[in-house]
Amino acid sequence: MQGYRIDNGVDFEFGDVSIAAGGYLVVAANVASFSTSYPSISHVVGDWNGRLSNSSERISLIDVDGEL
Repeated sequence: MQGYRIDNGVDFEFGDVSIAAGGYLVVAANVASFSTSYPSISHVVGDWNGRLSNSSERISLIDVDGEL
């Protein structure tokens, strides 16, 4: 996921992390807070900037070439 980023409402760039086939990755607003609430979930990255309004955001995943 290195170099991929999330845009529109949330601003986050992925570091050196991968997602296994059939796996998952949680992108949390606050990793420490998320990990305290859900200690059994280990595939967590985050500390993104931004704000979600719980309405009509359409967050986007942008690849290293800037493609949606």
